Amino acid sequence: METFDIEILDEEKPGSQAEFQLPVNYTATGTVNTDDVKIYIRRDVYESVRRYATSDTSRELGCILVGNYQEDIGSLHVVIDHFIPARYTESGAATLTFTHETWNDIYREMDEKYPAERIVGWQHTHPGYGVFLSSYDLFIQEYFFNGPFQLAYVIDPVQHQEGFFQWKKGSVEKSGGFYIYEEPESEPAAKNKPSHVGRRSRKTRYIIFIALLAALAAALIGWHFWQQSRVREKETLLFQEPAIQSFCEKKQPCFFQHAVQTYRPAQRGLQAE
Repeated sequence: METFDIEILDEEKPGSQAEFQLPVNYTATGTVNTDDVKIYIRRDVYESVRRYATSDTSRELGCILVGNYQEDIGSLHVVIDHFIPARYTESGAATLTFTHETWNDIYREMDEKYPAERIVGWQHTHPGYGVFLSSYDLFIQEYFFNGPFQLAYVIDPVQHQEGFFQWKKGSVEKSGGFYIYEEPESEPAAKNKPSHVGRRSRKTRYIIFIALLAALAAALIGWHFWQQSRVREKETLLFQEPAIQSFCEKKQPCFFQHAVQTYRPAQRGLQAE
């Protein structure tokens, strides 16, 4: 039989249930009856609680289940997404005492890590003697975990058995089953995933930018050669004028040749600008 040194938990205020998205990716363990409380425990939490339960089978261990609950379509849904090991306990092969230090540690961790969540139940082990609630377990459940959403979770780490106990029509009954759900990608993880795509997008933009620069450089070079051909064409037309040819044939200082020679550098200067 377990013995407890317990401080009474804060009473739940009417209508204080949380609004949150219920899990959608889950698998059932056992058979969840239609009138059962729908219990969802996150897979990593489920595995961690079971590892904790098997860490010492010479004595009883316990923890507090943390999460939230809400009513939906006439059913009560309880989601367990964290747990707090009961430290500073006094325990034996069939006893477990939550001391004042235990509760102080639990409340401190609730305030620091899970201020928006609530205690949705408790867990303890029965190493080697099955899954049930003793008369003293029932006393603890009725007087200290009596919210309709508060559960008792018992694990026998020796016989590898487990079970949840729920409130149903004013009494505590064993649940037919529960759900283990997968945690959806958190917001930071969801952002990290596209960030890899973002790196590829930046690389693509860089390649496009380089390609545009290359195309612009090719266009400028083409324009430069086109301008040069225009200058040569104008020179040819200029020297084909009869008056200019006659003037130059007299071996006079050819003003037009000088003009052409100065015209080319002027063009290059304009292009450089």
